[in-house]
Amino acid sequence: MEKLQKQAKWVFLESDNEKVENLIKTYNVSRPLAKTVLNRFDDEKDFFDCEKMHLNDPFLLNDMQKGVDTINESILKGEKIVVYGDYDVDGITSTYILTDYLKSIGANVSYYIPDRADEGYGLSMSSVETLKAEGVNCVVTVDLGISAIEEVKKLYEYGIKVVVTDHHSLSGDLIPSCEAVINPKIKSDYPFVNLAGVGVAFKLICALSDNDEDIIKKYLPYVAIGTVADLVELKDENRYIVKEGINLLKNTNNTGLKSLFEISNTNMENIDAKNIGFSIGPRLNAAGRLSCADVSVKLLMECDKEKADEIANALDNENNRRKEEEKNILDEALKIIMDKKLYENEVIVVSGYGWHHGVIGIVASRITDLFYKPSIIISTGDEEKSKASGRSIKGFNLFDALCHASSYLLKFGGHSLAAGLSVEKSKIEDFSKCINEYAKNIITKDIATYCISIDDTLNLNEITLDLIDEFKQLEPFGMGNRTPVFCLEKIKISEIRYSNAHAFVTATDGKNFITMPAFNMRDTLSSFAESDCIDVCGSLSVNTYLGREHPQFIIKDIRPSHTGFLTRESVLNVYMIIKNMLGAKKIDMPFCALADEFLSLYKAKISNIKLEKSLKVLKELMLIDYKIEDENIKVFEKVQFLKKTDLEKSKTFVKYSAKRGKANE
Repeated sequence: MEKLQKQAKWVFLESDNEKVENLIKTYNVSRPLAKTVLNRFDDEKDFFDCEKMHLNDPFLLNDMQKGVDTINESILKGEKIVVYGDYDVDGITSTYILTDYLKSIGANVSYYIPDRADEGYGLSMSSVETLKAEGVNCVVTVDLGISAIEEVKKLYEYGIKVVVTDHHSLSGDLIPSCEAVINPKIKSDYPFVNLAGVGVAFKLICALSDNDEDIIKKYLPYVAIGTVADLVELKDENRYIVKEGINLLKNTNNTGLKSLFEISNTNMENIDAKNIGFSIGPRLNAAGRLSCADVSVKLLMECDKEKADEIANALDNENNRRKEEEKNILDEALKIIMDKKLYENEVIVVSGYGWHHGVIGIVASRITDLFYKPSIIISTGDEEKSKASGRSIKGFNLFDALCHASSYLLKFGGHSLAAGLSVEKSKIEDFSKCINEYAKNIITKDIATYCISIDDTLNLNEITLDLIDEFKQLEPFGMGNRTPVFCLEKIKISEIRYSNAHAFVTATDGKNFITMPAFNMRDTLSSFAESDCIDVCGSLSVNTYLGREHPQFIIKDIRPSHTGFLTRESVLNVYMIIKNMLGAKKIDMPFCALADEFLSLYKAKISNIKLEKSLKVLKELMLIDYKIEDENIKVFEKVQFLKKTDLEKSKTFVKYSAKRGKANE
């Protein structure tokens, strides 16, 4: 699998030196932090003056006043109001905060979350009939509804008022015809378009409460959870929401959340966006993926500790079941992708019978991460209608692509990077051809190349607890404010240890030593060896061991150093081995046997990657010709050994031996 993944391009971000110096002097910060801030924020005040930020006026959103008037009228008349939400974390938190608030001001309110398997995403005609049968007078959607044109029309025909709150992209100029449609994607005077669904529901609460500060503080923690879980960019107002929300979350009195923290072994005092994304979010999501999401809403509403613990335990079990289901589907999908060579397509479209609808979105994310290609995972069944979920890469707008291929789809909706859709089984192949033809004109070489943006280059002696503590100011990390990535250049491996799929690399710059974890990178590190000169990029963290804290550098990617991996001596040694072996026999052997020959002759190990690079140098200089297939190397007989050769004529030698500065490659 790893061989199919494209090698990452390292992009060293450049900052204006004058601006860097100004930030250092003005705010008394380190150079790495100053450079990192400039790499992220158009205006550094968005970072340094975050505490001075405020929430935008909710009434600037399209139709907000109409929405407030409609809801207040229903409350005054004692009409039955239903908050209709999505089954993901964004929808769950949206449903909870709006339902809880409306109850607190005397509304006759309940909530409705559709069953993923039976009803599917969003408003459906079956749910419309259910709402009518239950005598509902007013429906307020949260985190959905913008694409429910026909369903909203049917509600209107039944005399049911509708207020749509959503944040998803619009399909053309079409919006539902109803009392109010509140969505930051609709053009208005509202200054921020990237609110999560829970952010829009929260703005409705702000408007209904006339921006009551106590109400704002009460609900900000849940808005933070939904915002982080929905992977919207953590800039501007979202940054403020999550930063303030997490601070309030540390002291939450919500019984259900406390139970969830306990079952997930999450320390409330240290909770951050990462905890939410990897521990809290998945458990809240699990019920909606495999059973019914209203279980998670019940958890947030539960005040009894014993009952809350029971629900939290059930969600934890569901999450474990989700992981098992995810692994099974991923394994099946990968086998199909490999057998049919679907990885050669611009967009990977793969279908399988009986794949759980609630898990295919996660599998799509995994497939996209593995191949760095947009992917769409389709679950087929006995019926003609099949449900699917897609994920994309930066530069390829998946929603636009689905619009282009809409004639093959029954329904779709989502964002540029993620979408849900349904398609008839008989049209899957045609849909795949259509979206791939569209992608060929969109996905350039630059878009198809996975890039790692590097904020700064550090020396080993700069990796301290003080520096790590300083970078906490930059939190919360997430979309639009990624975890800072740094580079350590020209360090020499002294030891590599392995533990299951992980590796631990000890390296030195000649004075200082560091041991760095490389999670799930065992295969990658197996190509390197002791004494190799490497560059690594990764992130800073704190490792706590026996009650003591230590600074840590977690490897994200590794490459042969661009400032000293190859030497004239190392290339010459490989050259001599090839020359001697060809003098006696043909070279057609396992690649590892060639490395063993090196060890036998020079009493020193040579890593696979150094051997490969050295052979490439010799080939570029036309000294040898060879081919490596299925871990076997064959050197052709027609070889010209020249007495004098200028190694600088080899691009590979220049790349990995000469001092080149911070090459973006």
